[in-house]
Amino acid sequence: MLQLDPKEIETIIVLSRELSMTAAGQRLGVSRSAVSQRLDKIEDKIGYTIATRKGRLILTREGKEIAEHCAEMQQAYSSLQTKLQRLKEPRLDIMADEVLLKRDLTLVTHQMLLNNPDLKISLHRGSFSEIIRCVLNGTIDAGLIAGNPHVPGLRIVPYRIERVCLMMPCSHPLTSKKEMPFSEAIRWPIIHADTLEHIIPIIDDMANKMGIKLQRPLTCPSFDVQAHYAANTDIAIALTLESAALVYQSTHPIHIIHLTDEWADNQLYICEREIGGNSTATTELIQLMVARHSPVR
Repeated sequence: MLQLDPKEIETIIVLSRELSMTAAGQRLGVSRSAVSQRLDKIEDKIGYTIATRKGRLILTREGKEIAEHCAEMQQAYSSLQTKLQRLKEPRLDIMADEVLLKRDLTLVTHQMLLNNPDLKISLHRGSFSEIIRCVLNGTIDAGLIAGNPHVPGLRIVPYRIERVCLMMPCSHPLTSKKEMPFSEAIRWPIIHADTLEHIIPIIDDMANKMGIKLQRPLTCPSFDVQAHYAANTDIAIALTLESAALVYQSTHPIHIIHLTDEWADNQLYICEREIGGNSTATTELIQLMVARHSPVR
């Protein structure tokens, strides 16, 4: 199998950019004749003429293609070296909705950084489906999701329960209520959040049984965006997490209605890959999340 070593690859790349034996030699730190000898050796090895050398150096068609591939190989090698270096460093990538990043992870990540001064933690925003995909493909170490997705290869650990509630401007007709079943609000347009996608089948089924077409005129990418629109517009009411609603209630004139439905008890999970590649930092994260958020018995 034909193989070019790193020095030969670099020579081809530099020659293709400089188009001069003398300039290439200066870049490579060798003489002009040494560059010429390297080129002869490379051409003998691959069986193609890379460049004509009558006067100005001119790449052949084959030479241009080979130089492009060499540049790609060099870039891939550099990326691999960077990746390998990062793997040597203690690192943890976590993905969650913005509200959960702020509410559930702040004190836990603070404790982890105190316990592991060399650890680098990266936080990423994402919907529950994005989190599941990224955890399974290994680009994220752990994520926070709601509802049990029953996905093969995904390990989920429950860490707390949070109520799903309704949120609306204080001018909305439903503000006379403090709690009610969702069936009493189902005729109102709903601002939906991608991060509550597991709730959709439940409320769709309820609407079908009641013979009602559920209205979802606006879908938001996160609880934070959803809460903002529910608090600042009269488009619709929001089906959201109480923690998201309470954050906005402290600064906006909004009303929260507690849902009495059994499904409104929303189980939150931290997830990781079931097998392969899970780090000690991921294990520690899960232990701290469960210890901090589980109710004291």
